[in-house]
Amino acid sequence: MNKKQITPSAFSVSLRLAGSCAASGVKIFLILLFLLSAINTFSQEIIIQDIAGTVEIKHADTDNWIPAQRGQTISGDTVISTGFRSTALIRAGSSLITVRPLTRLGISELIASDNIENINVNLQTGRVRVDVNPPSGIRANLNITSPVSVASVRGTSFEFDTTNLFVLQGTMEYIGSRGVQIIIDAGRTSFVDLINQQAVSPIITAETLLKPALPITSWAVTAEEAVNAINFIGAEDSNTVTIDIGVGMPP
Repeated sequence: MNKKQITPSAFSVSLRLAGSCAASGVKIFLILLFLLSAINTFSQEIIIQDIAGTVEIKHADTDNWIPAQRGQTISGDTVISTGFRSTALIRAGSSLITVRPLTRLGISELIASDNIENINVNLQTGRVRVDVNPPSGIRANLNITSPVSVASVRGTSFEFDTTNLFVLQGTMEYIGSRGVQIIIDAGRTSFVDLINQQAVSPIITAETLLKPALPITSWAVTAEEAVNAINFIGAEDSNTVTIDIGVGMPP
């Protein structure tokens, strides 16, 4: 009976073929893993659902402002600016952002991965209302940053103007540029103390029985002073300006 003999050279070739097949298998596995990740992680659309008045946008690759269009789809890193008596309604995934007048808001990113939706926005100046209402089975994480604070939300509604935060529904996490994170429940409010850069506890805020003042306030007793006060809005290093107009009334 003849027996096949495997020479050293034939054995070496067999090992090389086996190694080549194994390497090819690893490459195929990695490619499939990458494709699955690409399918499960994707950018969602950010849509300008409605506008009123003067609303402009600036894309990340340009310094030019262009008029916003109702129904327009915008990409991440786009900045939205509203004029006097102007508003915009932005649909970002499961979140609806109402951009108030004289506001500048940057949409950093909107990424969905499996059952999680991550939204990052930057409120440079002005005021917004945010309603987060994810569908069943989806968890929405929204982080909104300002020059002095960060507000984090998981399914809620709130008003925010870079320093003052009022929670309409749900629960929020709020932190100043210094200090510790605090929890704010529905119906509560907090603000950032601009001296120590810390978020004030909603319990302390409620005990004062006083609505926290916005960072910059102005009292105008004439139309001319009112116009001058408006000019402060959007100035460098400012947040939100509240203008109270009255004649013969003490500030």
